[in-house]
Amino acid sequence: MDIKRTATTAAAGLAAIAGLIPGFAQPAAAETVSPPYPKVTTYSAHDVLHGTGVVIHSGYSDTSYQDGRRTVDLVDGLGVSHVRDAVMLGRPDSYAVLKSLAARGIRSNLLLGGPAYAGDTRFSTAYLDALRGPLAGTYESVEQPNEYDCKPDASWLTTLKGYSANLVRGMDAAADLAGVPVLGPSFCRPESVRSYGALPAGVDVANLHSYPQGKAPELAIEGVADRTRTDTARSSLVVTESGYHNATGQATRPGVTEAAAADYLPRLLLNNKLNGVKRTYVYELMDEKVNVARNDPEQHFGLVRVDGTPKPAYHAVRNLLWGIAGGDPKQVRPSVAEPLTARITGGGPLLRSLAVARPDGGHVVALWLADARHAAGQGSPTVEVDVALPSPRQVSTLAVSAGNRRIDLGTRSRVTVGVTGQVTLLQLLPAPVVDAVLAPPTLSLVPRAEQLSADGATLDRALDPGLGGWTGTPAADGSVPSGVRVGATVTARDQVLRVSVPGKPTRWTVEVYAKASASSADTAPFLQVDGAPGAQLRTYKVSAPAPVSNFQFSAFGLGAGTSWGQEIHGQGAVGRWHHLAMVNDGSVLRFYVDGLLAGQAPSRTYAMTTIRVGSPGSGFRGSLADLTVFPTALPAATVLAHATSDDRLSLASTASPTAPATAEAAGPTVPSGPAARATTTSRRAPWVRYLPVAP
Repeated sequence: MDIKRTATTAAAGLAAIAGLIPGFAQPAAAETVSPPYPKVTTYSAHDVLHGTGVVIHSGYSDTSYQDGRRTVDLVDGLGVSHVRDAVMLGRPDSYAVLKSLAARGIRSNLLLGGPAYAGDTRFSTAYLDALRGPLAGTYESVEQPNEYDCKPDASWLTTLKGYSANLVRGMDAAADLAGVPVLGPSFCRPESVRSYGALPAGVDVANLHSYPQGKAPELAIEGVADRTRTDTARSSLVVTESGYHNATGQATRPGVTEAAAADYLPRLLLNNKLNGVKRTYVYELMDEKVNVARNDPEQHFGLVRVDGTPKPAYHAVRNLLWGIAGGDPKQVRPSVAEPLTARITGGGPLLRSLAVARPDGGHVVALWLADARHAAGQGSPTVEVDVALPSPRQVSTLAVSAGNRRIDLGTRSRVTVGVTGQVTLLQLLPAPVVDAVLAPPTLSLVPRAEQLSADGATLDRALDPGLGGWTGTPAADGSVPSGVRVGATVTARDQVLRVSVPGKPTRWTVEVYAKASASSADTAPFLQVDGAPGAQLRTYKVSAPAPVSNFQFSAFGLGAGTSWGQEIHGQGAVGRWHHLAMVNDGSVLRFYVDGLLAGQAPSRTYAMTTIRVGSPGSGFRGSLADLTVFPTALPAATVLAHATSDDRLSLASTASPTAPATAEAAGPTVPSGPAARATTTSRRAPWVRYLPVAP
């Protein structure tokens, strides 16, 4: 396993256009952009591809895994080089599967048993004998017990630490095994991570089970990975189980449809990499047993059905890996990641993006929105993301969960991609010939503040440090979209800024960027329309234990008289910027998080005169930026545009585009069936368009 004792936490996200934008009164002139363009945080293809593995159960002979040859073929066809399994002592059929995988270049992370009963801390040397003997050459790491905190043992912590210590001693005492990386134990209860504490000496990697519970994959890891590493005192983190089940016939453990899992899993793998996860093992390769009623989640986590036909998620993960590699993922060798230079704008806090350098000199940029609505059948927004390059590239897109549909865009220096909740791979290959007419275009930046002004904003405050009681350092950072100006960090109780609202509007829209820290109180107001029985924004459930993030924002409608209105909740992530909006039309107050409707509540007209932001007698800790008020109830499309807009790139001139061509991208031959055919006909690829003239 390519994990070292001193690992570097991967940086997250693509670089945004930096800079301070003046207020409405005197907007700045457009900025001329000249090469070199910013360097984008870029990962090597080898690093990203080897960040994905899959869980198998080669010893489960009463399940679909009884067909060892099929198991090996499906893993190989998926394109991964890593599996997670358990050592099943005295099981030559399981050993044969692991040896067949190794013969195809696929190595295993192997669980080495666990306590046989409560209080049992003995570690059997038979596991060491198996590693030296029949399993020699098949593994790259070993792992301590799996989710022992859920076993019927009141002293599980003492038992687990005793067993784990004996496992490490056994490995260290064997000269031929002492260098094999050891992963820490995994847990089924979030609070157990902190109960266990720091990993002891001899354990090289922190281990996390991270299930999104039917929600957007970003919520399961953002803000959690760093907390897990802090709790375990390790910088290297592996997620040994994560995924979605399709048991939609029950409601106790939320599941998703097969189509939704196909959209979510590529996002989960990419987003984990952005958040510093060394490797993620998808749980699991195959559904284990027949469950027609779909009421048993344990039988529906597979990428493949019981009968051996791949689900859409299998194809989506395979397409992702092959699209990044530009061929067979297992053939990609380690290389230095040549940074991508590009200006990437648009998308706001919803956008996630990851740039990959391929050995052939090309780059791939994965683009997607951290949006949960489309998987719930509510439709996904389409947001324009603009990519401008300093020199022409051969440009194409791949929609990995939409039949791997490919759109060839020809050779050009700029493209605008319609990004949705499905991952789009923007492939940028070296141009064979650089034509003079395809020279880098002249670009300028249209300040975001001008866009807000055009939509009728009557109040626009950057919330700069030092104003009205603010203290601390500037809040805006690289995770904030360009055009969001310097805000301030709220560090103490009663640190409040009062802002007067001109015109006393009775129907209005309030927008603000907020980032709550982990030290914020569970229930902490940070924005209040003065005197209103409602119209408040606050945090909710900040301190949920790792690895579960239940953090939410909430807003209140306006009640009758002095009675407060109904509370509305919207999902967020600790330590990440979010665009929040309250829209009051006089009868309903709508609450938006990152441009998406979180909910609505009955409301009434209210003359707004003053807004308080900060920590008004509360425990809010975090950062706030760009408070904007509109004297009207903005439509949903406008709120989404504000939440996902940066300083827009304006284009002076470029070559005329050639007509795009579409084709199915090539990939390995895998088992076919109804699922494979449905994937290529029932999913719609995100659209792509050109901007040949200034928008």
